[in-house]
Amino acid sequence: VRPWAALGALSALTAALAAQAPVRSVLVIGVLVLAAAKAWLILGQYLELRSSPPWQRGFDLALIALLAAFGALALAG
Repeated sequence: VRPWAALGALSALTAALAAQAPVRSVLVIGVLVLAAAKAWLILGQYLELRSSPPWQRGFDLALIALLAAFGALALAG
């Protein structure tokens, strides 16, 4: 129940951040940080990557690279 509640809370924070209409850079960084938190929660809890540190490190690196690329593209545009 806790991971589900945490995902709901992170989604509510994302919606609240978007509703505030902050400066574009703040919005992009905030949404990406919240998306990363949700992804790590899903990967660790539901896909049970916490029980396999090598796989978790690989997914963490891929996730960081993907979110960094998204952030760079969003801020460059």
